[in-house]
Amino acid sequence: MKHIQINTNEAPEGFYAVLKSSVNREQTPNVCAICDAKKLCVENKEGWCLENRCMSSGVVAFKDGKTYSRKDGASVFFRKKAFQGDLFGGAA
Repeated sequence: MKHIQINTNEAPEGFYAVLKSSVNREQTPNVCAICDAKKLCVENKEGWCLENRCMSSGVVAFKDGKTYSRKDGASVFFRKKAFQGDLFGGAA
């Protein structure tokens, strides 16, 4: 089996990518159901899905004829990053 290294720069801001192959497909046959970015994907405002690809295959966009794909060739889903830092900038 080919080892795939996820490009951490290919996740939307506030998210990180997880390989779809890491999910038990018997328990979760549709990985989209556990993707934390699903709402953004469904809304697809301003071509969100083109800029934030989760599938390893490319897609040609009607809007500009360009092919959009993940540079790392990975098939992923997105998880929300844990909140880091102080809400008010540190100083009390």
